[in-house]
Amino acid sequence: MKRFIYVCAFFLCLCSCSESKYIAEELERTQEIINDYPDSALHSLQAIVPGSIRKKSTKAHYGLLYSLALDKTGQTIDTDSMLRPAVNYFMRKGTNRQKFLSWYCLGRMEYSANNYQKATESYLKALEYQDLIDDPYLIGVCNFVLGELNLKQNNYQRALFYYQEAYENYQAANKTKHQVSAKTAIAAVYYMENDNDNALRDYREALNLSEQFGYEDFQVYCLRCLIGILSNKGVTNETYNYVGRFLQLSDDLSPNDYCVLGEYYLRINKPDSAEYYLNAAISANIGGPRENDAAAKILLAETYTMNADYRAAYSMQKECLALCDSIHLSYMNNSAAETELRYKNERLEFERYRSSVRQNVIYIIALVSVIAICGIIYIFRRRNKMQKQRIEEYLTLIEELNKTKLQPSWDGSTHSSSGSAPRAKRPFRSTCANIGSRAIRCSYSDRAASCRPGRTNASKPVF
Repeated sequence: MKRFIYVCAFFLCLCSCSESKYIAEELERTQEIINDYPDSALHSLQAIVPGSIRKKSTKAHYGLLYSLALDKTGQTIDTDSMLRPAVNYFMRKGTNRQKFLSWYCLGRMEYSANNYQKATESYLKALEYQDLIDDPYLIGVCNFVLGELNLKQNNYQRALFYYQEAYENYQAANKTKHQVSAKTAIAAVYYMENDNDNALRDYREALNLSEQFGYEDFQVYCLRCLIGILSNKGVTNETYNYVGRFLQLSDDLSPNDYCVLGEYYLRINKPDSAEYYLNAAISANIGGPRENDAAAKILLAETYTMNADYRAAYSMQKECLALCDSIHLSYMNNSAAETELRYKNERLEFERYRSSVRQNVIYIIALVSVIAICGIIYIFRRRNKMQKQRIEEYLTLIEELNKTKLQPSWDGSTHSSSGSAPRAKRPFRSTCANIGSRAIRCSYSDRAASCRPGRTNASKPVF
């Protein structure tokens, strides 16, 4: 029966080892194709059952590759249970690239979950390894997202810095579409800072790049922004050229497109065309963002004023003010809801941290208690051992003394002058002991006698 159990255990171990080897080889093949064929890589990873992975290194490798495959296929990273153990493992035993990718994927996951503070921390930790790896594209993605996060906080200078870093990394990686996106983001930051000259320069560069590489969506976006800025500055000839190109590319105009065209015709003193496009913008934005309606109604009120239709302008201004108040109130409600959600998340995070600290303290106390108990047991056993050794030494000494008493003393014998029988022999040790005790008694008696009054050393008998 035992032999059968051993054989079964051997075959189970052999099967598990072969399965782990197969999974490791599959992960290596997936890593080679994940950049060029992310869909195939994701399909291969989904065919692996995560519960069948036993080794920590293989499990961490699987979690990282699965998160990367989700990111490269445009899906949301929701692999928290697999990604965080991978981050913890690679922070201890991973290479610089694995550490960078771990923090990068964690940042993408936190950003998708609207945890912007944690996303910022993860991306900054990822960028600590940017000089140690050779992947300008992913470094550019980190910088671009950090630019967006700073832009959400109205930190324009930091956003501009990260967008420029992203543009340079995209250019080094030869990612032209991302390069155009970073350039338009830089121009948008300049426009938010009311730096129209730099904004125009970067929008023109982005327009040239998008025309060079054939990105029509970016061309429409850049033309729309250029028309808006140049219309406000009163530039007519260049704006008219951009409007013509804009109408050629835009087959289906969006509410923003109608609004831009309405503003353009309003700035060149064509209120009828402006009114047409602005009303079209309001009609096309039904069910859309209310901010677009507010922008169109502000321009429409200005158009009515230019046409001397003051009653319609007053009515439109009232509608616009009511809409702006509603938008402001919704912003406040959303900010309050976000604050409450952030508070709940921070509270939950604090509770997790406190429970982990409590658990660590319990482990430390248990460890100290075990060490103390082991020390007490060691001291007690050592003390018993020393007592046992002393007792054995005492018993050995007693046995030696007993053996010595049983041995005969001197071989020679003395006889009395009267010819009587010889004395019994005394043991040598007992004889020496008697002599020593007598000497001690004599010395003690002499000292006592010398201390008596009237006695001197001269009266001592001399031997």
